[in-house]
This record gives sequence, C-alpha cells and structure tokens, in this order.
Amino acid sequence: MARMANDILQHSVVRFDREIEEVKGLVLQTGGALEQRLSKVLTALVEGVGKLLDWVADSDRDVNILELEVDEKCIGILARRQPMARDLRLIIAIMKIITDLERIGDESRRIAQLMKDSALDSIPKSMSRTVRHLGSSIVEMLHDVMDAFARLDPELSRQVLARDNDVDEEYTAVLRQLMTYLMQEPRYLSHVMNIIWCSRSFERIGDHIKNIAEYTIYMVEARDVRHGKLKAGPQAESQV
Repeated sequence: MARMANDILQHSVVRFDREIEEVKGLVLQTGGALEQRLSKVLTALVEGVGKLLDWVADSDRDVNILELEVDEKCIGILARRQPMARDLRLIIAIMKIITDLERIGDESRRIAQLMKDSALDSIPKSMSRTVRHLGSSIVEMLHDVMDAFARLDPELSRQVLARDNDVDEEYTAVLRQLMTYLMQEPRYLSHVMNIIWCSRSFERIGDHIKNIAEYTIYMVEARDVRHGKLKAGPQAESQV
C-alpha cells in the first residue's frame, strides 16, 4: 500500500510539472507572437508596408485566445492542485504576465492602426528612424524578458528593469523632436500627433515588459520588487 501511495504521489507530481510546463509554453508562445508583430510594425514604419499593418491589427484575436487559454489552465491548476509556496507564486505570476502580454498586444494593434491613419511620407525620415530606434529597443527588451521568464533568470530580469529608464529617456527625446517639428510644420498636426501616440504606445509596452521582469523575480526569489523595492538577498521560500 505504501508503495502504491508513493507511485500515485509521484505520478501526481509529474503530471503537475507537465501542466506547469504547458502553461509556460503558452506564455512563451504569446511572447514570441508579440515580438513578431512588433518587428513587423517596425518594418512598416520604415518601408510603409500597409499589408503588414493590416496583419498586425487583425492578429490581435490570436493573443486574446491565448490569454483566455492560459487563464483557464491556471485556474484549473489552482482548483485541482492547490499549490503552495513557489508553485503558487509561479501560477499567480503567470496569470499576471499573460495579462501584461495581452496589453502589449493591444498597444501593438493601436500602433498599427495609428500608422495606417498617418501620412508617414510627410514626416522626415530622421524622425521615423528615431521612433523606429525606440521600437527596436522595446522589441529587444521583450525578447530578453521572455528569455528571462523561460529560464527563470532573475539577473537578466534586473537587466531588463535597468533598461526601462533608458527607454523612458529615449521616449522623452522623441517627443521633443516631434514637437519641435510640429512647431515648424503645423500643417502636419494630425500626422505628427499620430506618431506621438505611437511613441507613447511603445513606452507603455516598455512598462508592461518591466512588469513581466518584476513578476519573474517574484517567481524565483519570493520578493516583490515593484515600485522600486529592489533589495538585496532573496526572502524566505515559504513567502507567496
């Protein structure tokens, strides 16, 4: 009987680990899809490829479906397994991360729509390149934060957090440049404002990426580092 009970317990643990890996895989799939979408947005920003923008705007439904699937699986795990300590932190963090990823999807769709409504040819190439550089920084951050999540790497997550300040500074510089151009060429008000809103969406995506980095640290170290609470040394494993 003891051996049978042990076999049942071991089987349950293996199945639980499989369920966790499945959920993590869906999160990584979502992050990969978003990275691809943002890369296409950047391509369209330089080349003006309207079909790419249509594809980005229409693909938002796929991300929403993945979000619902991850939430459903996480709720099922909570109900069936009643995980504790690190496992519970993992499920809670995943549910928060998938929400941030869905919001990144919303912002990428917003950028695509704004770009479709803008006469990008009327904006100096130097400015579109500046906005593209901001977007490229965001795509790199998204790639790195999903890598950190996949490997449960708190140090890489901290590097992503540190880069968020650089993105904020770059965003401020982009705004100054665009506002200066607008004062010189007020007839392009609507187009420049759309580019400003695109830049704002990129900056918001950076904020969501920052959240994902913070949740990854929380998963591994049981430490809440939101709102600048970066303290040395992990807390007790029993914290949730």
